[in-house]
Amino acid sequence: MENGFRRILSPALGIAIVANAIGTAVIFVLVGIMNVDVIARGVFNSPLRGVVEVVIFSLVLIVFLQLPDVVRSNRLTRSDGFLPAKL
Repeated sequence: MENGFRRILSPALGIAIVANAIGTAVIFVLVGIMNVDVIARGVFNSPLRGVVEVVIFSLVLIVFLQLPDVVRSNRLTRSDGFLPAKL
């Protein structure tokens, strides 16, 4: 039983690490796209179309790509705050 679990766990950990690296690469691509958009707005007065939509969808992609590795390494952000109850 334990041997079968290790066979599944090892590739899953590798996939989580690779997905995290891909998420990081997407962040760098987004930084480049946003810089080009800012320069195009300032210099040429012509922004790139669709940058906002690309950023929005990419943020969701980044979260789901990096979540498995964050959970694996036990670095998930937690909050101790409570919402006030309505009376």
